[in-house]
Amino acid sequence: MAKMQIITKAVLTVLGIYALVTLLFCQRWFFLSSQQSVLPKILFFAAFAVLTAFIVFFTVFSNDSLARKIAGPGDELNPAAKALWLTASLRLGLVFAGLMLLPDSIPTIVKILKIPFLIRPAVSEMFLFKSLPTVLELPPEAWFRIICDFFKAMLTVYLICGAPVFIRWQLRHCLRNPSNAEQTETPNFSTTNL
Repeated sequence: MAKMQIITKAVLTVLGIYALVTLLFCQRWFFLSSQQSVLPKILFFAAFAVLTAFIVFFTVFSNDSLARKIAGPGDELNPAAKALWLTASLRLGLVFAGLMLLPDSIPTIVKILKIPFLIRPAVSEMFLFKSLPTVLELPPEAWFRIICDFFKAMLTVYLICGAPVFIRWQLRHCLRNPSNAEQTETPNFSTTNL
């Protein structure tokens, strides 16, 4: 891959992750509304699942051909330079995606940091009144919202940290050389070994 193709691959990956997170957290309000019947929710979920799978497949996991089409031809880089460019561009892009998601996640991160201060009153209330603390008595919609916000905040922190496991996976996926795989699968039967 050329430099521009690698940068395009990183941009497509970042846009795919940002679109996926935005879609996932925008659709939750549709499911939380109890005014609609079940059939529209099922149809919406099916269409949403197909759209999400399409976005994830073509922008995050299998974006090499799309990146080549967008960026055009270029000079092939050696594997070391390709790994360096891919790592740098993906890390920069993923940190940028995390920073774009950060404003929505700040209230959740602040609530997570307040949890140690809420544990003692909750435990005291449990032992004094022998019942579930009032902090935990929430409707299912509120628990769903809390869990979604928690996962979004954790994803935001992971992206700001540079998403090292995802970058490692992308490097293995992108730098895989099909000619080396073919050589390992077909044994070399030369007459000198006999």
